[in-house]
Amino acid sequence: MSNTEIVEVNTQQQIAVREELDVAITSAKAYPRNVFSSLEEIKTLISVSPEIAEKMQYSVKRGNEFVTGPSIRLGELFLYSWGNLRAQGRIKEIGGNYLVAEAVCFDLEKNVAVMKEVRKSIVNKDGVRYPETLINDIAQGAISIAIRNALFTIVPRVYVNEMLEYAKLIVAQHPTMKGKSVKERFDIAVKKFNEFKISKQNLLDYLAINENEVDEESINILIGLYNAVKTGEVDLKELKNENK
Repeated sequence: MSNTEIVEVNTQQQIAVREELDVAITSAKAYPRNVFSSLEEIKTLISVSPEIAEKMQYSVKRGNEFVTGPSIRLGELFLYSWGNLRAQGRIKEIGGNYLVAEAVCFDLEKNVAVMKEVRKSIVNKDGVRYPETLINDIAQGAISIAIRNALFTIVPRVYVNEMLEYAKLIVAQHPTMKGKSVKERFDIAVKKFNEFKISKQNLLDYLAINENEVDEESINILIGLYNAVKTGEVDLKELKNENK
C-alpha cells in the first residue's frame, strides 16, 4: 500500500512539473525575446564598472597555450537578460576520489535543452581525500562550471563572443585606465594575486614571458586566470610551480 502511495505522489509531481513547463513554454512563445534589447541590456550591465567587466572572462592553460572564454559571471548576465531561459545544476555523484556536477539549460522559446557534466578530483596528489569543507567548495565551483558550459551551448556563441569582447574593451578603455601604459595595467592585474601570495615573477614564469613581452593579451590572460582561481579551475600550486 505504501509503495502505491509513493508512486501516486511521484506521478502527481510529474504532472505538476509538466504542467508548469507547458505554461512556461506557452508564455515564452507569447513573449519572445528581443535579441537586440537583450544584448544592449547585457552591455549596460557590463559597463557599470571595470571590476564587473573583468569578471566576464576566465583563462586556463592547456598544454603550452592559454584558453580564454566567457565566465559564469557573464553567464549570469545572459540568464538575467536573455529571457525565456532556465538553468539548474546539482551534484550528480560523489565518489571516493571525485565528484560529478550536472547542469541543464533549457531555452523555453526554442524548446531546446542541453545537459553538461563536470568531473572534479577531491583528493590531493597523494590520494588523500580533501576535508568536507573543501569538497563543498569544489562542488559549488563544479556546479557553476557545468551551468556555464550548458548555458553557452544554448546561447549562440556569436552573441556570447561579442559580449566577451565588449567586456575586454571596457576594461582596457575605462576612464580609470586612461593614460596608463600596458605595463602599468599589467601590474594592476598582478596585484590582484597578492591575496593568494602569488608574486609577479610567479605569474611571468607561468605565462612564459618576461617584462618586456607584456602585451594586451597577457593582461587579459591574467584577468581570466584570477577569475579561474576564484572558481577553482586553476590550482594555486600551478601558479607557484609547486606541482613539479
